[in-house]
Formats: sequence, C-alpha cells, structure tokens
Amino acid sequence: MSLEFIAGIFSAMVVALLYWLFRKKVIPFLKQRKTLKGREHKSLEHDAISLRCFDFKELEKATANFSQDCLLGSGAFGNVYKGTFELEGTLAIKRAHFESFTSVDEFRNEVRLLSAVRHRNLIGLVGYCEEPETSPPEIFSQPPLGNRSRFVRKMSLEFIAGIFSAMVVALLYWLFRKKVIPFLKQRKTLKGREHKSLEHDAISLRCFDFKELEKATANFSQDCLLGSGAFGNVYKGTFELEGTLAIKRAHFESFTSVDEFRNEVRLLSAVRHRNLIGLVGYCEEPEQDGAKILVYEYVPNGSLLEYIMGSRMSLTWRRRVKIAIGAARGIAYLHEGVKPSIIHRDIKPSNILLGEGFEAKVSDFGLVKSGPTGDQSHVSSQIKGTPGYLDPAYCSSFHLTKFSDVYSFGVILLQLVSARPVVDSTEKQSNQHIIDWARPSIEKGSVEEIIDANLLCQSEPCNMEVMLKMGQLGLRCVVEEPKHRPTMTQVCQELERALSSADSFNSNKQFSKGFFTPIGLSQQSPKSETRGSVESNDYSQSFVSIDGVGFQKFHVDMDSFSFKSTNLRCLENNSISIDMNRM
Repeated sequence: MSLEFIAGIFSAMVVALLYWLFRKKVIPFLKQRKTLKGREHKSLEHDAISLRCFDFKELEKATANFSQDCLLGSGAFGNVYKGTFELEGTLAIKRAHFESFTSVDEFRNEVRLLSAVRHRNLIGLVGYCEEPETSPPEIFSQPPLGNRSRFVRKMSLEFIAGIFSAMVVALLYWLFRKKVIPFLKQRKTLKGREHKSLEHDAISLRCFDFKELEKATANFSQDCLLGSGAFGNVYKGTFELEGTLAIKRAHFESFTSVDEFRNEVRLLSAVRHRNLIGLVGYCEEPEQDGAKILVYEYVPNGSLLEYIMGSRMSLTWRRRVKIAIGAARGIAYLHEGVKPSIIHRDIKPSNILLGEGFEAKVSDFGLVKSGPTGDQSHVSSQIKGTPGYLDPAYCSSFHLTKFSDVYSFGVILLQLVSARPVVDSTEKQSNQHIIDWARPSIEKGSVEEIIDANLLCQSEPCNMEVMLKMGQLGLRCVVEEPKHRPTMTQVCQELERALSSADSFNSNKQFSKGFFTPIGLSQQSPKSETRGSVESNDYSQSFVSIDGVGFQKFHVDMDSFSFKSTNLRCLENNSISIDMNRM
C-alpha cells in the first residue's frame, strides 16, 4: 500500500505540473482553439468543423496591417487581401465591412457552409477570425505564426514540453511494468482479441480469479498436487460453493500461443459426453506470468496409467474391458459425433481418467486438431503427441487422420491386457515396444504368456478368451496401413460384443470337463507345462464350470511350482491357496 500511495502522489504532482505549464502558456499547443466567442463557439464545436481560428494580430502582420499594397479586390461585402505567412505561405483574407453581416449568425452560417462542402471547384476555407473590436475576416488557404524568432522560441518550448511529457509517460509505464502501480493494471482473461473472440462464442464457462484458485489449493501446495505431466500440474481445489474441482495449471512454456489455450477452452465448452472430462471454467491472469489454468470436474480415481503401472490396486478383467469401452465411446464421439470431426492426437493411459464408478473419461485436449472435411482424406499437421503412442504413418507422412487416434488406442488395449509400459527397457531386448513384444503370443493365441499376473490372483477369475480378443483387437488397431484399421465405433462395438458374450455365457453356466484334474503328490501329468506337486483334497462338493471349462477346488503348494510364462514367474517361491469357491 505504501508503494501505491507514493505512486498516487507522484501522479498527482505530474498532473499539477502539466496544468501549471498550460496556464502559464509554456505548452501553447495545449491551449484550446478559440472560435466565435461564447455560445457560438460551443455550437460550432458541436458541429465538429475542422477550421483554424486565427488571431487578429497574426492577420494584421500578414497583410501589413491590411495595407493597399496587399489588397486583391473589393466587393459589396468587404475587401480581400493577400496575406503572407512564414510557414503556411500565401492565403487570401476576406475582411467584411462592418455592416456586411446583420448578426453573428450570418457570419457563422458562411463559416459552417464553407467548412462542410469540399470540392475542387469550390473555394476552400482555411480558417476564420472574429474579434469584438474588429470586423470579422475569413481566411482562404492556410495560417500564420508571427515573426521568426517568436516562432522558434515557441517551437523550442513545445519541443521541451513534448520531451518532458514523453519522459513522464515512460516513467509511468515503467512503474506499471514493475507493479509499483498494480491498481492501474487491467483485468484480463484471455488477452485482447482472443478474449473478445471467446465472448462472441458465448461459452458457458466460469472465469475464475487467480486468488480464488490460490485459496482453493492452499497456494498450489504439494499437499493438493494430484499429478504432473509435460503440460503442467493438476491440483485438487476445494471451493465453498462448487465443492471439489481439479485445477490444471499449465507450465509457462506449455502453450506456444494463446490460441492453443483457447483451443482447449473452446473445445471443452462445446463438446459434452459422459466419457469426456467436463470443463468447469478457466483462468488467465497476465500479472501471474501469463498463467493459463483450466478448471475441470474432479474425478476421484486418478488415471488409468496409475493402475497399469501398479501404483494403485489392480483392476479386474471386467473393469478393464469396461474402461476400454468407455474411452472408445468418448473418442468415437470426437471422431463422429461432432462436425467437423476432432482428432485428439494424445491418447494415452494418463489422459484416461477414472470417475467415481471407474467410468472412463478422456481428458487433456491441448493437442486436438479438426479432422478432414468434405472429400479430404487427411489434414496436414506438425507431429505432436507422446512417443510410443504416435502413429508411425502420421510421423512419416505428416498426414493426420482419425486412425492416428485408433493406433494410440490399440497400444492402450495391449497395455490393459499385459500391464506393461509402452516401451520397456528392463528386458534383455532393450527398449522393445509393447507391440513387438506382445504380437507373437497373441498371434498364436497364447495370451497367457503376456497376461498381467495380477489378473490370476483376484477373486473374479480372468476370462482369457476376452483378454485374447482384446489383444487381437489391439493388434488390428496398430496395423501399418491406417485405412485397414477399424474405426473407434467399430472398436467399441467389438469390445461390447466380447463382454456381452462373456456375460451371457456365464449366466448359462454348465458342467464340463475340468481344466485342472486333482492329482496326488506322486502324480505328474506328462504333458503338463508345470512341474511340482498338487495336493489332493475332497472336491465332491466344489465343482464349478466357467466358460465351458470345469474347475474343482484344489490346493497348490507353490514352493516347487514353476511357470513357463515369464509374466507368471512372480508367483514362484510363494505358497498360496486358490479357492475356486470364491471364483
């Protein structure tokens, strides 16, 4: 406040100094131009006439005190003199006889008329003069300034005053930039023309004040941090009226222009779907280093990436399929539910958020691009996206289509099956892509070789057939030729059919031959893929059938049990009991 007070005092002093200079005629160019006197002057000003009001003494000097040597001619209304001015050159000065105008209104009438009409064949009026003690002259051509020395002196003072004014303006601007005068700063949301453009779009979003967001997130504290990414940090914000919201604060360099920020704001305000994240509002405060903030609905269960990478509990096979279906619906809506179509360009697990019921919500629309229209097969675009999920066809040709999103989604399907990073550098084959790693097993139908081991340790038995179908669909999504890939609508339909088929089959369970048969400690199956012992128990009351395969209750001693699948070896050297009654 002390700085604001000092700045206010300084500004008042500058205004007072300028007023004093004006009153003392040190800044003559600030002096108001005088026209016809009193009420008439005000009237002509309202007429917005663009004429110069000459001083009578200037005209006397220009015409040698209206001498006969300067007389050009005479008429019933007055005499016309030749006037010479140092800057404006030669002008014709018409001085009316005293009795020529019966009233000031008549004089004004001629002034107004000649100022209003402009034509190359009509005489041009440059200015006028009306002094109480003289007859009013009219000047046809342009104005005077007196003798040279007086003119130079005036121009010097004007120049000094101009320099002083420029220095004052520069000082005020510096104080403004240094935030010494913060109250002079204009509030702004999206900057100039862009903000106006968003207003014209009539977006129904709330514009949050930066201080509101600071308060809601405890000044963007680490305790409120939900996650971080290449584009910025996401915080949990608590508001009195709105409740809990997610606040995405972009890094300073995240948006190359205000247009990118506007792109995400406009898009999210226009598209509404239960599988797309909902935008509540935005904030763009210039005094916060151009901070660009988006305020979303809050989803309590984090992103799909956290579950795939094991930082949260493991998802059941059924929940994985439902998440894939939800995400596919959201992307399909972008591709086919809006016109023109929208290509996301950054489909990946961290951009698939999970709501309260684990419904999928596609998020992060900072890289979206309008799809092709009419007869166009693609749009040309710079390569943007996340390595590992980028479509190779897009990278090589710069041709962006909706099938580039399909490719990215295919990679996610493989991750849902295997819970493996898109590029794993821990294996012997360093930096092997998940597509190259999973393809051999899926193509020969051995999904158990790549299945996430956590799926085999859950109360709900994993449906291997559905997981295999999901893996096969993932490979179809990543074929080399984009036009041979399925659309997102087709992907969604195939996933729904697979889940529906599994549910339908489970509702009509029937007994059939078991996959495992109880064997004694001294028995081993000659074709078994495992070695070890399986303890025999009484299974007469615990026989079930799942997907046409019969199961019986049994106990497995894992001390000497070995798996061929590398993904299942995490179960070795442990003693667990699998109770099929719970499956």
